[in-house]
Amino acid sequence: MTVKEEMLTGPADLSAGLWADYYAETDPDERWRIFCYFSGKEADRGLLDFCKQIYKERYHDPAHPDRTVDLYLWKCVYLPGLYKRKGFLRKAFLRELEQTLKELHLSDPESLTETEKQCLYLEFRNAARRYLDTCRGDGYANSFLGLKKASMEQKYKKAGEDIWMMSAGLARAVGEEARMSLWCDALYEEVCAFNRTAAERYRELDGTR
Repeated sequence: MTVKEEMLTGPADLSAGLWADYYAETDPDERWRIFCYFSGKEADRGLLDFCKQIYKERYHDPAHPDRTVDLYLWKCVYLPGLYKRKGFLRKAFLRELEQTLKELHLSDPESLTETEKQCLYLEFRNAARRYLDTCRGDGYANSFLGLKKASMEQKYKKAGEDIWMMSAGLARAVGEEARMSLWCDALYEEVCAFNRTAAERYRELDGTR
């Protein structure tokens, strides 16, 4: 049973109503507007506090409070590169991975409630969606210092490769499939929703889906 299937039996349904709007939206400012609108209508204050915490951790930079950042989007950019360095400077590699798991609340996923897991799963999908939206851009997957433009087919295949490297590929390389399962399931579901070619390339690399 996947994390997604387990969450369908959980105490909260964040895939419906205004919660669905919140997790479908990728613009940080618009997401905050939606959150503020329905926060007075949601009875589960613990859920609201956790989601607000995730929002602030993801988008706020304590060193520059006037700026909007996206920590989870940055992880999508950063982790394929970390995967490619898996055979070098092992201690530094594992230290960087552990820091990433801490930032994603995955150091000890068993300590999370089912509602918190659902919140994180949807937040991870949201970040992957924002990343995948950039993969259709003119500069993505180009070669020869950007001089040779990639076709859309090439972009989709590269997107599938990137999603696999930052999720299942990385988890398998370090034996962290259990702790990273929430992240991996979320990104797999999102790449499947994104494009068939990208999803097929992911499955080619993964061999288990």
